[in-house]
Parts: sequence; structure tokens; C-alpha cells
Amino acid sequence: MKRLLMLFVALFAFFGLTAVLHGSGNDYDYTVRFTAYFDEENEIDVELDGNFGDIVTFDDENWDDDYEFAFFIVDGRARPELPLNHAFRILGDMEIEAISSPKNQHAVVFIDTNVELIEVKYVADGGNLEEPDVTYTEYTKPNYTAITTAEDRWYDPVTGDTSGTLANITASGVRVLRYEIDEESEYVLTVTEGEKLTPPNGVIDEERYIYNTVVEVKAAEPREDEKFSHWEVEGEVVSYAETHKLSVVEDTTITAVYVPDDVTVDRDVPLVTIRDVPLRDPEKTYLMQFYLPDGHELVDYGLLQTTDQGDDTLVFENDDHRVSARKHVGETREFIMSTNEDITAVKAYIVTAVGENLHYTYSRQVNFRLFGDGTAENPIEINNWNDLNSIRNEEAAFDPDQTIHFKLTSNLDKTTAGYNTHASETANADKGWEPLGYPDKRFTGHFDGDGHIIEDLVINRPDSDNVGLFGHVGVSRSRSVTVIENLYMKDADVTGNRGTGALIGRVTGNQATIVRNVGVIDSTVSGTGATGGLIGSFNSFATRGAADRNPRLQEAFVEVVEVEGRGGEDLDRTFEKIAGLVGCSQKGSISDSYALATVTITDAAADRVGVLVGCNVLRGRLERSYAAGTINLESDAFATTNVGILIGMTDANSVLNATYYDQQLDTHPGVGSHPDGIAGVTGFNTDDMQGEAAATNMGGLDFAEMWMTTTEYPRLKASEDFFTD
Repeated sequence: MKRLLMLFVALFAFFGLTAVLHGSGNDYDYTVRFTAYFDEENEIDVELDGNFGDIVTFDDENWDDDYEFAFFIVDGRARPELPLNHAFRILGDMEIEAISSPKNQHAVVFIDTNVELIEVKYVADGGNLEEPDVTYTEYTKPNYTAITTAEDRWYDPVTGDTSGTLANITASGVRVLRYEIDEESEYVLTVTEGEKLTPPNGVIDEERYIYNTVVEVKAAEPREDEKFSHWEVEGEVVSYAETHKLSVVEDTTITAVYVPDDVTVDRDVPLVTIRDVPLRDPEKTYLMQFYLPDGHELVDYGLLQTTDQGDDTLVFENDDHRVSARKHVGETREFIMSTNEDITAVKAYIVTAVGENLHYTYSRQVNFRLFGDGTAENPIEINNWNDLNSIRNEEAAFDPDQTIHFKLTSNLDKTTAGYNTHASETANADKGWEPLGYPDKRFTGHFDGDGHIIEDLVINRPDSDNVGLFGHVGVSRSRSVTVIENLYMKDADVTGNRGTGALIGRVTGNQATIVRNVGVIDSTVSGTGATGGLIGSFNSFATRGAADRNPRLQEAFVEVVEVEGRGGEDLDRTFEKIAGLVGCSQKGSISDSYALATVTITDAAADRVGVLVGCNVLRGRLERSYAAGTINLESDAFATTNVGILIGMTDANSVLNATYYDQQLDTHPGVGSHPDGIAGVTGFNTDDMQGEAAATNMGGLDFAEMWMTTTEYPRLKASEDFFTD
């Protein structure tokens, strides 16, 4: 018979809490179901409604002295660490169970390592427990299975005991299911600009670790006039703490990033990152990690998910999207979650409280392709920003031993699905677009823009290298071909550090790396070195050999593009390789290309500055191309060297053939620095390079097949539709 106790005369207390919902200000009605279990026969149920952000508490002053509170179970998860008077924030419909036991008995909850409830058992003081009657082979997690022998299967998280935990029970408590490694795996952890502090176990050698080993890393001492900023994994900021911990679950490179002393680093903003890790097939598995500044209390965390590929509303307020996580690793602040094959997009979230305010922090959004199989005959279709972002989830796009094909099927701009999430000025914690490809994960696929335009792209990553729509591109061997072609950009606003361009931050490839029929107009690009309006750095892996091993840039242009080489207060540093088209071509081949651009150097010395190319060196080739524009040197503090309209600097190992520049718009020479006897460069006045006069004077350009005259400067025939549409 159920006992009716006057347990909670003042059982539930609600206190208003101001919720910060990104300006929405909406209230959400939720139901909270409380069940108090006193023993195996007695329980009390209470249901009440509350609004989002309200706080619910038990009134522990009215607790019956005949019973001992043991723990809470919240939405099916055991929470033995919570006291009876814990303040629960309402974040959705909730089911809260308060487990108690009579004074002469004890309640023991059996859970797995995800805090998933297996069973609650009651036992007399000093008695022995029988373990739950379940099939333990069904309890698995990536690379682990439940221990098969009953006497070793459970451990007590309070005492740390791993044997004898079911005998002589003298207190209520928790028993956690133990696992053993199913298949021992080894992974490499690489630390750049920092060091690894030796973990207590799991070490194989200086680089390799057993799966799931927790490793602590520490940033190196900063160079003079610099300071530590943050840690990055795959281009994402994972922590602002100089000492950081992470679990090794795949081959990983973590990099400490440093910035000049005068740069402000905001460490008071929470962040959460998401990585796709290959742990469960066919499910998708994600490793999330969050950073909490001082003063932020963790309230909730998990995944937002959808089955709608075009859904751009993955926000916490949508209950249909939200799945709370079951637990996180306290010392690393990581948690792992999996989704089924129907899910097409996910985003990690954390909710934190500062006083009476709730704050919502999101990771980047991860999307999956729906159309195409990646072959040349059936390329993966890119229809919106969500699809474009999903390229980073295709492992084949970063595998140099194969070529996966993508095709842009429509123009992308600020009205296209996914823009606010991925490419706007507020995307990715105000950093804008996250570039595709990193030094240890270069893009090696085939991207065909099919003549479409990517418009309104914003990137604001002044402390990051290799910044652009594509971050780092290229193959080191020719078993596959990397191609980016038939793509135009407009109204881009891109800011990076070294290796910055609107289209590509850095190319490091060979003759199988090809960029052709591409262009950027009406855009601004800012960087500190190797910065160009189209491409920042254009280089070859091959240090020896002839120019036939160079990566190739063909039929490329920039028009009305402003490129800035910036310095700030760090005036002792020289900022080099800044240009309108390509910051520097080292062992690269550029042909049939042009730049109509303005290049500005602010607050710093500069070296190798040009309207077309900053430098063309080390067997670089520049052919059938021209430049027209101006170079503004705003710094009075230092002299600026190697400045030219066509090229800032070239050398004796490089080739210039049929190249031209407008000598009337700017007083700088065509080539800033060059060996004696340089040929292949001609300067003209503006009128001589425009209209029909261009075909007569610039005879090295192929006006029959490749080029066409206009009322102004010549243009490429391949881009005719772009300028006439």
C-alpha cells in the first residue's frame, strides 16, 4: 500500500531566472514529473508545469526522518553527486526520481559508464547484492565491451574498489559497469608549438598512445613580443588555457597559436567544438569538447540534430532538435555522442549560467551530403552553404590517393540556406567561414563551380594561417588530381594571418594540382604575409626538377579587389609577399591571368609587393598575363622593398613571358627586383591596354582562343558569361 506522506508541503519552489535566448525572449511551457521512491513499495508522484529557465528544488526540511535520501535519477541518468536540495533548471520536459531507502536498508543504483540506469536494488544493512539480470554483451562503447566475469564487472566510484563491490553493503551507493578494451588501437598525437606532459598510462612511445589515453599538453614559451592565444585542432579553437587535456581517439595534431603582444585575446567566452571521429559504423560519432571561463556554470550540453538537409534553424530553443548528452569527462570536458544514418546535420551546444542569465554557445554545424556519389559521372552536389560545409566531413576530399568530385549547382549568397550558420560575420563565434583544408588535412578533391558565384563570404580569423574559402590545397604525388575550377567569388571579406586569399589560403602541390577559370571581384582581403586577392601562397612540394612539376594556375583574375598587408603596432616585423592576385608563386606556374587591384601596406615594412604577384621565384613561371592598379605604402616607419606593379620580385631561375602592366596608374616599376637582362615584361599607358588597342599592343595574349577585348582592359573568354549575366 502506498504511504501518503505530507512530505512536500512546500515541496517545489520556483524562482524566476532571466533567460538570454539570443533576443527571442520567448517562454516555453514544460512538464516536470517528480517521483519520490522510499522503498520498493512506496512512492509519490507529482506533476507540475514550469517555464524555460525556472528553478525547481526539493524542500529538504520536510524530509521524513525514517528514510535516507540516496540519489537522484534525472531523465534516466543516475546523478549520485546531486544533494537533495539541488536546484534543477527547467530546460525542457523532465523526469526526476528521488531514490531513498528505509533506515535499515540501502539503495544501490547500477549504471553503465554513460550514466544510463540499469536497475535500482534495495538491500538490508550488511547484506549482499545480486547483480541485475541483463545481457551484458549488449553493453558496448567504441573499442570496449563489458567485462564478462561477474566478480570483476562492477566498481564503486566512491571507494574505487573493483572487486567485492556486491558484498557486505553498508551504505547506499552506485555501482558502475566496467569495460575492457575490445581491440587495442594505437594513435599518434602531434603537438606543434608545445609539449606533451607524460600521462600516467597508455603511452607506447613519444608519439603513439593507446586509444582513449588522456594527454596533457602545455604551450611553449612564446617568442619575443608574442603571447599565447589558444590551442587549435583542425583549425578550430579548442581552449584558451595554456595547459590543456584531451583524449586520444584518433590521429590528432594540436597546435598552440601565438599572437603579438598588442592583440587582445578574449578568454571570457565559452566555446564548444565538434569533430567527426570514426568510432561506430554505420552511425556517425562525434567528439565534443568545451571550454568554460571563470564564472560560468555548466547547465546543459549535447547535440542539436535534424533530418532536413536544408534546415538552418539548429538552435537550442527547438525541442525537436535537442538531445542532451549523458555525461562528460570531467578532466578533459569532452563528451561523445552518436547519431543514426537519418540525421543530415548536427551542431554541438552548451548552456552556461552566469548569475541569473543563461548563455548559449554553439559549435560549427556538420552537414552530410544527400546527392551524388563523388564520381566524375555523378559528383556530389553542392546546393547551399550547408552542403558546402559538409565537404569537410568527406574523408575522401582530404585523401591524396583518390579524387572525389564536387559540383556547385547554384549561386550561394547571404539569402542561401546555411549562410548565417557557416559564412556570415556572426558564424562560428564571429569568425565567419571555417576554411576547408589544413596543413595536415589538405583538400585534394575536384571542385567544379560550374560557372556559379559564391557571394558575401565573410572570414574573420586574423590569428589563423591558411585562410580562404579553401584553407590548404594540393597533392604531393600524382596518384590523384586536385582541381578547383569554374568558380567565381563576389563581395568577399576575408581576414587572416599568413597564407590568406579569398579563394585559397595556400596551395602546396605539384603538376596534378590545378586551379583554373576562377576569379574574385568587388572584395577585400587582409593578411600579414603570403596574402593575395585570389590565392595567398602558390607553391610546389617538389624542391628539385623542372617547372613541369609546378602546380598550375590558369585563366584566373581579380577585379576591383583591395588587398591589405597589415602590421599593427608590431613595427619590427616585415610583412612580405602581398599582391592583388597571388601573394607569392614559389615553384608555381601562372598563365593567362590578370589583376585589377589596389594593394595597401599599413603600419609595417613590406617586402615583395605587387599588383599581380608579390614574388615569382624558384622556377616560377608567369606567362601571358597583365596587371593594372595601384600600390599604397602607408607606413612611414620603414622602407618598403621589392615593389612592382606586375611582380614585386623575381629571380634568375624563373620565367616571365608575354607579361604586361599599366605604367600610368602608378609610379612603381613593372618588376621591383629582378636579375640583369630580364625579358618578357612590357609596360604601357592605360589607353594602350584598353579597347581594341589591347589586341595590337599585347600581342603575346591569345585573343583568338583565350582573351577578348572590352571597352576597358581585356578579359578572359572563359568568364564572359559571369560578366554578362
